[in-house]
Amino acid sequence: MHLTVLFFIQSILLFVTGTDTDCHDKDLKTRTPQQLETCITLDHVCIDQQQFVTYDTRYQPSLSIERPPTFSVKDITYNWPNPLGNGDRYLTGQQLHYAPIVIRPNTSQEACSDMRAMPPDFDACTVPLVMWSRWPFNIVEAFGTVYARLQRAIAGGDVSEGLLPVLATPHGLRAPRHLELFLEALFPQPMITLADLSKRPQDGSCSSLKAGTSTPTTSATTKNRCYRRVHLCRLRHRDETSPVKAARALAKHHAAAAAAAAQGSSAGLLDPWNAADRNKVLRVVIASRLSTESRSLLNEGELLRQCNEWKSSDVEGASTRRLASGNPPSPKRKIGSVDQLPHLSQVSRDKLTSSDPLVTSTISEEDMDLSDRNSESRRGAHEEVSNTPKLSTKDREYTKRHIMGRNVRSTGVPNKWHTARCVIRKFGSEEQGGLVADMEFMSHADVLLCLHGAACINAFFMANGSSLIEVRPLGMSAAWANQYFFRQLRREGLIHWYGIDVQNAINSKLSALEEQKSEVLNEQVRSRERHVRLPWGALKHHLDVIAKVNREHERYYQVYKTGHFYVTDDLQLVPHRPKSL
Repeated sequence: MHLTVLFFIQSILLFVTGTDTDCHDKDLKTRTPQQLETCITLDHVCIDQQQFVTYDTRYQPSLSIERPPTFSVKDITYNWPNPLGNGDRYLTGQQLHYAPIVIRPNTSQEACSDMRAMPPDFDACTVPLVMWSRWPFNIVEAFGTVYARLQRAIAGGDVSEGLLPVLATPHGLRAPRHLELFLEALFPQPMITLADLSKRPQDGSCSSLKAGTSTPTTSATTKNRCYRRVHLCRLRHRDETSPVKAARALAKHHAAAAAAAAQGSSAGLLDPWNAADRNKVLRVVIASRLSTESRSLLNEGELLRQCNEWKSSDVEGASTRRLASGNPPSPKRKIGSVDQLPHLSQVSRDKLTSSDPLVTSTISEEDMDLSDRNSESRRGAHEEVSNTPKLSTKDREYTKRHIMGRNVRSTGVPNKWHTARCVIRKFGSEEQGGLVADMEFMSHADVLLCLHGAACINAFFMANGSSLIEVRPLGMSAAWANQYFFRQLRREGLIHWYGIDVQNAINSKLSALEEQKSEVLNEQVRSRERHVRLPWGALKHHLDVIAKVNREHERYYQVYKTGHFYVTDDLQLVPHRPKSL
C-alpha cells in the first residue's frame, strides 16, 4: 500500500516538475520526427550507461500491466573500423551488430542518487535526439544516412535544430571525425556520443564502488542525465534526393574553417590554381589513397605528367560548328565496334566511327529504337562486361527532369579549355588540412579522377557541370558500384558522371590480401580491392569529351545517349541502352 501511494505521488510530481514553458521551439523539439525512417519518443527518462530508464507511470509495475516500448536496431550494422579503412574487406569484419537497446522502468535500487530522487530533476529544455546509424565509420554511408537525411528533415521543418544530437556508436566506440563535422553543420549544440551522455557521475553520488574502496573525487559537477523527453531514431538507408545540394550546405557552414585549413596546409596546392585562368585551364584532381595496401592507382605519377601535358583536341570548338553546319566529321579512331550493330543505317554507322560524342549524338531515333529492340539478341555477347544499370520508373523521371537539362540551366560559357592543370590529392590527410580543406579544394576543381571508393564523395563539393571520372577495378560488380555515385549523380543531374571499367588483366594487380591468398579476405569484395594501372588513352578520352561538353547539361545528355560517358580501359564503349532513359 505504501509503495502504491509513493508511485501515485510520483505520477503527480512528474506533471508539475520539468516545466518547459520557457523553452525555445518547444513544440517542434518534442514532436516525434517522421522523416528519419523509424523513431519513437520516451517521456521522463534517465539515461544510465546506455540504458534508458523510464519513470513514466504507464510502465510502473505497481500501477500498470503495460510494458515499456521496445526499440530494435538488429538490422543496423557496422563494419569493423581499422587503419586500412572499410572493414568489410575482412570475412569477420562486416555486418557487425550493435548491442540491444534496453528500455526499463526505474527501481528503488538505482546506483546513483540523481536517479533515486522521486522524481528526478528532468531537463525539459534539452531534448536528446539519439541516433543509431548503419555503417557510421564509412564516410559515404554516413553522409547519405545521417547528414543528408537530417539536413532535408531540418529544412522541411520535421526536425528541430534545437535538439541535442546524440550518436549511439557501437559499444561506446569513439565517433568518427566526419560525423562530428556533419552534425556540427546541422545543430548548434555539439554532438555527443550516447556513451558519454550516459556516463555515471564521478562525484561520489553513485554507489557502484566496492566496499572499502575510497570514493573518487573530482571538481567536475554532476551533469544532468534525466530528460522530460527523448527521441530514439534508427537510420538505415541513404537519402539520395539531393546529395550535391546537401554537400554545398555542409561546405557553406564550414567555409571559414575550410579556407583557413587550405591556406595553412603544408601542401599549398591551391596556389597554382589561383593563378590559373579558369576558362582556359581544366582543373583536374587525381585522388590518391592514404593506404597503398589495396585499390591504388599504380601509375598516378605518370598520369599526372601526361595530364599536365594534355591539349584540347577541339580548341576552336570544331565539333560544335560541324553540328551547326551539318558537315560530316573528319575520320577519327573508332571507339566501340559498329560491327556489333548491324541494324544501323549507313549514315549512323558512319557517325559512330567518329570519336566525337557530339557527332555520334545525332544518330536517328529510329536507330535508337532498333538498338533497344535488338539488345536482347546481343545480351549474351555482353553479359560479362555490361555494367548498364536498370533504371526504375522513378529514376527515369529524375533523369528526364535533370540530365536532359529541362530544370537545370546551362552555363553558356564558351569552350576555352586548352590545357589542364592536374594535381594529386590525398583526401582526408591532416597534412593537407583534413576534410574541411578538401571541401574548399574541390569547389575549385573541374574534374575528379578516383577509383571507386570514399574519395569519390568529394565530387559532391564541385560546381555545377563539373565531372567525376570513376574507375572500377577488374571484376568489380557493376550492380554494386552503380548504386553509389553513378545513381546519385545521375538522379540529381548537377555533376556529370563518367566511368572507366578495367577489363584487361594487364592493367590490374592483386591487392596484398588477395595476393597472399589470406583466409581473412572477404571473397565478395576482393575484386574491389585490386590495384589499377590506368592507360592514359582512357583518361584522355574522357578529358576530351569533358572539354567538349563544357559543363553544359544538354551536351552531357547527348554524350550519355551515345555511350561515350562510359568506356573500358581499352576504349571500348560499355554496352548500354539509350532508350532506357
